Amino acid sequence: MTPFGQDVLQNMDAGVVQWQNIWMLDSDSDGYSNGLELNDPNGQWRRGQPNPVGPISNPGIPNVGICGDGVLEGEEICEGNELIQCGELGLGSGEVECKDCKWDTWYCGTCGDGIINPEKEECDGSNFGERTCADYNFRSGELTCSDRCRIETTECGDEAPAVCGDGVLSRGEQCDGDLFGEVDCARLNFLGGDLLCTADCKWNVERCIERDYDSPDIDVEVGEDMGSPEAPEEPESESGSGCTQTGRHASLWWLLVFVFTRNLRATRGRNGQGY
Repeated sequence: MTPFGQDVLQNMDAGVVQWQNIWMLDSDSDGYSNGLELNDPNGQWRRGQPNPVGPISNPGIPNVGICGDGVLEGEEICEGNELIQCGELGLGSGEVECKDCKWDTWYCGTCGDGIINPEKEECDGSNFGERTCADYNFRSGELTCSDRCRIETTECGDEAPAVCGDGVLSRGEQCDGDLFGEVDCARLNFLGGDLLCTADCKWNVERCIERDYDSPDIDVEVGEDMGSPEAPEEPESESGSGCTQTGRHASLWWLLVFVFTRNLRATRGRNGQGY
C-alpha cells in the first residue's frame, strides 16, 4: 500500500474519506501536497461534488513534475500553451504546440510548402483550395492561413453593401436576377403570371395577370408574409333588386326550414301528438 493509501485509511469515518484531513499532506514526499496533485490545492472538494477538473498526478507515487502547473520540471519538455517553430527542432516548416507537456510535431514537415495536406492542413500559405470568406458566411475580405496551416477568418468582413446583379439577394434589394425570395405575382395580389426583375433590382409586374377586381395598394419587403388575397365580393343580381347571391341562398334556406316545420306539425297532428 502506498503512503497515500495509508493516510486515507487513517482518515476514514464510517467508510467515508475525510478529505479535509489529508488534502494538505504530502503523502509521497515529492514536494507536492495531495490536494495539489489531485487538482484541489485548497482542499475545497467535498463528497457529492464533481471531481476537480484539470491535470492530476498520483499522490501515492513521487512525482517529478505536474503537467499544467506552469512550472517546467522533471521529465516535462514544455508547459502550458508554449509554441515554437518546427525549424527549432530541425523538422522543417510549421509550428509546434505543447501538448501533455511534450512537443506535438503533427504539423511539422509539410505546412508551408504551399500544398494542402488534407490529413493535417486546412490551407497552406496562400493556398485555400476553393474556399473563400463566403464559405464562412462573410461577404468580403480575404482568408488567412496560420503557421499551423489552419484557416483564419480575422480578415473577413461583415455583410458587404448589396451589389445589384451579383446573383445574391441582399438587404435593400427586392430581387436579383432570378432570385425573388418567397415573393411572386400571387404574393403581390395578382392572379398569377411571371414576376420580373429590373436592372436596379426592383420588381417588374408587367407580366403579372391582373385580377378582375381592384386590388388594394401594397408595399412589402422581401420575405414579408403577404397572406392570402381577399376574395372578391359577390356581384349584385341581374334583376337590379339589390339582393345578392348570398341573400337568395339565405331566403331559400329559410323556406326549406318553413316547409319542414309545417310537415312535421301535420304529421304529429294526424297522430294525435300535438306539437
